[in-house]
Order: sequence, then C-alpha cells, then structure tokens
Amino acid sequence: MEPIHQAAYDGALAEVNRLVAEDAGRLNATIEENIRMGDHESVKGCTPLMLAAWQGHDAVVKRLLELGAGAGLKDGDGRSAAHWACVGRQAPCLGLVLDAGAPINGFAYGDWTPLMLAGLHGATECVRLLLARGDEEMDVNTIGMNWTALHWTVRGGDHHEILQLLLEAGIDPTFPQVPRGFRRDIGNDVRLLARHFRRHKCIFLLDGAIAEPHRSRALFKARTLVDAAHGIPKAFQTAADKGMPMAAQQRAALIAAPVYLRERVAWGEELPEVEVGAGEEEDEERQEELVAVVRFVLGLPVDGRRLPPELFVELLEMMVVGWDPARKGKSLAEGPLEDEEEE
Repeated sequence: MEPIHQAAYDGALAEVNRLVAEDAGRLNATIEENIRMGDHESVKGCTPLMLAAWQGHDAVVKRLLELGAGAGLKDGDGRSAAHWACVGRQAPCLGLVLDAGAPINGFAYGDWTPLMLAGLHGATECVRLLLARGDEEMDVNTIGMNWTALHWTVRGGDHHEILQLLLEAGIDPTFPQVPRGFRRDIGNDVRLLARHFRRHKCIFLLDGAIAEPHRSRALFKARTLVDAAHGIPKAFQTAADKGMPMAAQQRAALIAAPVYLRERVAWGEELPEVEVGAGEEEDEERQEELVAVVRFVLGLPVDGRRLPPELFVELLEMMVVGWDPARKGKSLAEGPLEDEEEE
C-alpha cells in the first residue's frame, strides 16, 4: 500500500498534498495487496479517493478531485468512490464524487448500485441524495443479486426511514417475484425477508404499501365488519330471548352474520368515507390498538393479538366517518330508517 492511501484514509490533507506534489502519478494509484482497513475485509484495488470518500474526509476528497483524481474509477469489485461513500454513510463525499462524474447507476459486485449499498448500510442521507439526483437516470427497481434496493435495505437493518424514502420514490414492494433469493422459503418476498430478520418497523410500512392498491376493497371490508360486529351479538340476544341453549345461540349467531351482510349489500347502500387512525396520534397505546384493528381489516397479521369484541367494534366505528349508532343491530330487512326515507 502506498503512503498516499494511508494519508487519504486518515484524512491527512497536508500529507496528501505533499505526496501528490512529489509524484502526481500516484494520484490514482490502486492498492495491489489484499489487505484489511477499518472494518472492511479487503480494500484491494482502492484509490486514495475511494478511501477518503469511505471515511468521510470531504476536504481530502475535494482536493483529490481538484488535482485530477478519477471519480469514475473502480476497484477490483467494481466499486467506485460513490459506492464507497455509501458504504461509509458519507453523504457530503457522495455529493462531491457524483458532481465529479462518479456514475450514479454504476454497478459493483456485478450488479449492485450505490443505492443498494446505501440501503444495506443504513445510509439515510445518501439514499436521499441519490434519489434527488437520480431523476430519470435511475431505476429504483433495478435488481442486484436477485434483489432490489428495498430488499437490501431490509437485509441491512430496520431502516424504516430509508424504506419510506424508497416507497415514496416509486419502488415496487412486490417486485421482483421469482423463486430465488435469500432462502427458498423466502425467495424475493420482501415482507417475508423483513419478518425473518424481525424488522418490525419495516414490516408495518411494507404491509401498508402492499395493501394500499386494495384500499377501497379493504375499507368496504371495514364497514361490513362493523355490521357483522353488531349483527352477531344481536343474533345471540334474539336466540337467548327465545330460550335457546348456548350451543343453539352460537349457531344462530354464525348464521345471522352473513345474512346481515347480504342484506346490507342487497340494499346497495352508498358506503361513507373511511379515515384510518384519525385523531389517535396522542395516545400511543390506543394507537397500537387501532393499528392492530386496521391490520386485521386489511387482512394482515396482527402478531397473534386478540382484541376484546367491544374494543374491536368501537375502534372500527372510529374508522367509519358518519357511522350512525341508530343502525346498531338493525336488520335491513326491516327497511331503512325514517330519516333516510325522507332523503
């Protein structure tokens, strides 16, 4: 390893200037040995610029670029200074090398982009910068080693902020879906990957993103669940009033609920607008309960939690704007309410 590599790695600007002045030909010198620096297994093929960008020495990076260091050069694994800046989570250095011509879509290890490495290493500001600079040049759904940047972000940690940035940028949480990946039972399903590594915040974001295209159907389901929640206890009470044994009461409730829902659909009522989770931000415990209900309504796992029936009904009603308490337990076979007839 050349002295200039150590100077760049240490951020010794004066020493870098002195060494380049002595021999300008060493400006883009590469490390020929397979050696370890810091927490990285090997820096073979690295230039001084790559090392300085990795360690976040922006003054050294700027000076090396001024002296003519190649921002687009790659090490033995195809990593440019942009990749190394992402590995080190150094957004200012990333901006400098991108300005100098480092490829924003450059591939390392065969097909890894800087965005994938930034996600893997939890480099939130690097991801933000790449997405802002990428515009039409960068395809966020690019696949690297069978995964997109979304998968690599989940693999690296519970980086929910990065996940949110990627989802907002239009990355597809259902892509790719081919039978390859981390494990055969996981493949490329990013939700299974998140559950395997217990990335709890990521799981919630991914579930919501994947459910969003089906939101209208899920909201209809929310309304019908409210009706069912009221229809079942009504059927129980009716059976009890008739003196039926408990087993018969249970059978009556199971039969009544779908009938109740069929009646509601047959009437073709216009469903009101639904707001999920409105007004619950101030109460963390209450919000968690509401989230569990929403997840249930969307057909998503609720982590084995069982909600009391009365809480289930109450929270579902909070989701349905304009729900009329007078409807509780009323069979539509009896006709609409009087005030509705006038409308």
